[in-house]
Amino acid sequence: MILWQTDKISVKAIGQQALLNSNTLTPWLKRMEQANIVKRIRNQGDERLVNIHLTQDGWALKQQLACIAEQLIIPT
Repeated sequence: MILWQTDKISVKAIGQQALLNSNTLTPWLKRMEQANIVKRIRNQGDERLVNIHLTQDGWALKQQLACIAEQLIIPT
């Protein structure tokens, strides 16, 4: 959901928002890249930084999975 809210975001920023370390995120992001959901692109100014971009397949999942987010919202 973080990527749908802010496409083209750094791994570090994802980790901060999700409260996860990069060593936890990296394997997930690699698998998502293999599934053609995201692209990992090195920052040209600083190659230590990796930015994550959603692919068309990644954006398409937003509509397919929207019902899950709605189900997670607990009515008050």
